[in-house]
Amino acid sequence: MLQTLRKGAASWVAKLFLGLLVISFAVWGIGDTFRGFGQNHLATVGATEISIESFRQLYNQRLQNLSRQLGRPVAPDQARAFGLDRQMLGEMVAEAALDESASRLGLGISDDELIRRIHDNPAFRGTNGQFDRSQFEQLLRANGFSESSFIASERKLAKRQQIARAVGDTAEPPQALVSLVGIYQNETRKVEFVALGRAAAGDIAAPSDDVLRSYFEERKAAFRAPEYRKIAVLPVTVDTLAPWIEIKDDDIRAYYDTHRDAFGSPERRTLQQIVFPTAEDAKDAADKIAAGASFEDIAAARDLKPADIDLGAVSRAGILDPVVAEAAFSLAEGAASPPIAGRFGHVLVRVLKIEPEQSRPFDQIADQIRRQLATDRAKRDLLDRHDKVEDERAAGQTLAEVGAKLALPIETIEAVDRSGRDPDGAQVPAFPGKDELLPAAFKSDIRVENDPVQLGLNGFVWYEVLGVTKARERTFEEARNQVLARWQEEQVAEKVTAKADALVNRLKAGDQLAALVQADGLSVSTAEVRRTTTKELPEAAVAAAFATAPGSAVAAPGEDATSRLAIRVVDSQVPAPGKTADKVKTDLARAIEDDLLGQYLARLEGELGVSVNQRALDQITGRDSGS
Repeated sequence: MLQTLRKGAASWVAKLFLGLLVISFAVWGIGDTFRGFGQNHLATVGATEISIESFRQLYNQRLQNLSRQLGRPVAPDQARAFGLDRQMLGEMVAEAALDESASRLGLGISDDELIRRIHDNPAFRGTNGQFDRSQFEQLLRANGFSESSFIASERKLAKRQQIARAVGDTAEPPQALVSLVGIYQNETRKVEFVALGRAAAGDIAAPSDDVLRSYFEERKAAFRAPEYRKIAVLPVTVDTLAPWIEIKDDDIRAYYDTHRDAFGSPERRTLQQIVFPTAEDAKDAADKIAAGASFEDIAAARDLKPADIDLGAVSRAGILDPVVAEAAFSLAEGAASPPIAGRFGHVLVRVLKIEPEQSRPFDQIADQIRRQLATDRAKRDLLDRHDKVEDERAAGQTLAEVGAKLALPIETIEAVDRSGRDPDGAQVPAFPGKDELLPAAFKSDIRVENDPVQLGLNGFVWYEVLGVTKARERTFEEARNQVLARWQEEQVAEKVTAKADALVNRLKAGDQLAALVQADGLSVSTAEVRRTTTKELPEAAVAAAFATAPGSAVAAPGEDATSRLAIRVVDSQVPAPGKTADKVKTDLARAIEDDLLGQYLARLEGELGVSVNQRALDQITGRDSGS
């Protein structure tokens, strides 16, 4: 399921589907599973077929989410290295298998419970912490759902969770395991340490040219000049198009009037609601209210508590059923409605309090709306611009000619290596698709027409290799500054390491750390470290501290290649089991539940039979393109 809409689920099951279900995919292996079949299907699970298009849509969306999390585009080969393709396929196969199992078992969920789940999902709550229909609809649109398709997917998810809980919800980790894991996770070690940096190396005498030449000759390959390429880049993205799109003032005003609730606080009403199984029951209750009975009397007669009928203060958009919302927001304060034939039953509604809407002034947000409308229009224009660029390229135009004809900005990178650096060693300025484009450009050649790099839904980047400067060996004179810098760094590292080792030997002999470093003007720091949550020391230093007996000392790497730490382990503390056992037990139980569900799925998928269209999978994930 789509990650944004699963984020708010409270149970461990929702998190499980984002990663661990792929374990079951690994269980049934690759060799006998992949075989060709119908071109429209990526996989079959029993009688269920997973379409190529549904997988492509989910894969592309997860790829975009990963790119946003990393703050840079993720190339297809990088996504495969992360295992994204196998994770997505494993997830969809597992879901299909659970759906078939749920159908066989006759599982279901009531409409009332489904509404409660949706209302309780934090992803759909507004600023007041309550269900917000505008937020609900916005998230559905952003993730390609209609309301009906989302409700259908929620029904499926609820049934899958019923199976998952039945399989693993009673897992109980052995007490011995809880104790051992608790000790490992929560043992703390008090350490004192001193950080030795470049200053600890003292003065490094300047080397002679003969020394540097000898150093250079022994490591000549490390100083080679890499291959550089001159590249023309033509981006057509939302960010490059939006600033040039003109938005009329009337359109901005119309958008503001239509979406006024999004720019302030909409009208809210404190409501009570009673749901009846039949229209006759609702009419009978309404007649009693008209005759003088209170809303609370009707609720009490149906064994409903005040909390059962209280909807709280909600906006019109916060009511899932639009028919009920229309009726509730047409009533005067204190009034009760006639029977309403709602989507999920027959209801009566009473208004306890009305809070008028409050909106931000148009002038304060006009520029924000202008940018938003320009961005939306740029997204709609992307495919049209894409087609125009492709038409010009098909006519034999170079990228420079295409950019000039279509008034699109084109950038030329004069020289860049595979790592994105120029001949001076500096990173070339960022441009759209840089991290994806450079590997592709170094697989291309001069004047070869290349497919554009697609940046998810954000656009396309065309590129053209204009020149190639082959890799070569630098002369000593060219590389002298680099050779000197590297030689000096190695000398510093050797001296710092020797000094740290000498301190550790003195500490092991019984000397005090503070006394040893006082003459050098160094300060001694202390810290309590854990294996898993320590930030005071580098990871390698923490590992060294836990590998060293209390009272002894060890040297460890510092923050960079030339620094070292001299560490004395003062003592070790293991907390009483009661303080951490509950959390450790919960975490282990969750892990066992996940393992049990993975085994259940492997068995279920084996019984149902799973087939995967390897060729279609390769095409979607870019393996066929050689990336």
